[in-house]
Amino acid sequence: MFSISIADLATVGVPEPCLGRPGGVGTETVCADRFRLTPNTLVVHVNAAGFPGFDIVRSRPTGATAIVVGGRPAFVQRSPLDYQATGADEVISWTVSRPDTPDNSYQIDAFIRGPDAGRLEDQVQQMIAGLQFDQH
Repeated sequence: MFSISIADLATVGVPEPCLGRPGGVGTETVCADRFRLTPNTLVVHVNAAGFPGFDIVRSRPTGATAIVVGGRPAFVQRSPLDYQATGADEVISWTVSRPDTPDNSYQIDAFIRGPDAGRLEDQVQQMIAGLQFDQH
């Protein structure tokens, strides 16, 4: 599997997620979310990902909801994981099939912190609803 960051859209500073540090044999790279949300802020990560054999329908995780984003098959899920390190109250993830390759996708993760999380989520939902993809 590979993943490449396209953009971070944020209302707080988002430091470089990957850092190099000395390892057992040379340098190792350690990646993690290194931002901290404050009240009523968000970070939206936009990534491109690929995994041989990925299929947007068959690969949909249990509990994810099938949707269409920009005319492309997709799914959305709310993360059951604990994101206290970032300060997020909720994390919503959209996985959207890429028009150019069927086993690749766009991953959009919204880390949201309230107390006015509903307003922030509405704004992210509007952004997702407005996405369009150019055909090559």
